[in-house]
Amino acid sequence: MLIFNLLILTMLSACTKTDSGGGGGGGNFTTKGPLSGSVVVYDDKGNQNADDKAGIKVEMLSGATVVATSLTPTSGKYAFASVNYGSYTLRFSRNDMGTYEMYNITHQYNAANPSLGSLVSTVQLGLLSTTEVTGLVNSGSTYNGVPGAAFTLSVSPDPSTNSRAYFRIFVGTDSSVSKDSYGTATELRSLISNNATIGFTKDDLTLLGLTSGQTVYIRVYGDSFQANVYTDPGSGKKVYPNLNGKTVPAVSFVVP
Repeated sequence: MLIFNLLILTMLSACTKTDSGGGGGGGNFTTKGPLSGSVVVYDDKGNQNADDKAGIKVEMLSGATVVATSLTPTSGKYAFASVNYGSYTLRFSRNDMGTYEMYNITHQYNAANPSLGSLVSTVQLGLLSTTEVTGLVNSGSTYNGVPGAAFTLSVSPDPSTNSRAYFRIFVGTDSSVSKDSYGTATELRSLISNNATIGFTKDDLTLLGLTSGQTVYIRVYGDSFQANVYTDPGSGKKVYPNLNGKTVPAVSFVVP
């Protein structure tokens, strides 16, 4: 009986040892383990490109430090074989798309399937906008038949019903307003024809926090339907990674 009890104690001790191998086969994954996920890619019009998922660099960051890097194959899947458990940022980049970051990704022990590890939800990524803003002109102090501010917007290439041009308006109180320095930005808007009228009603401007008599500047950028907007935790500002940087100078108006 004594020999049997010693054998049981020895087996229990072996089962509680920490896996120092980092999640490879055979350990119990108590300190490290695998993390994986996949991506899908959309063009700037919102069409999924089923065969365009290869070559996306996926970086796993702890704070500002890159701890692991993966490159997606044609399947769009990425994997990190052995990473310490904790909270991470995932950064996705390729030369034809803006850099997108996901924060507070929890990597933890998967008791149900240790060899699978943490599985991240599929990430939808958009390509850079192909819409270039070629003209922006102040065209009046009414919009949709009520007081406001109207502008004529021109873009290239010409949009159509089947190929919309998506854009975003950045608003500020300084002529240097831009995608990097602004007070507020609108939700995504679209055009189905060129030289179209865009703008704001007075109520729109009030909702943006602007007051009557205030001089305001706007600048417009082409954006992608899959915009991948995220908030930078350091600055608290929203980041718009898929904007087309080719645009025209800001124009001003006075809030009615």
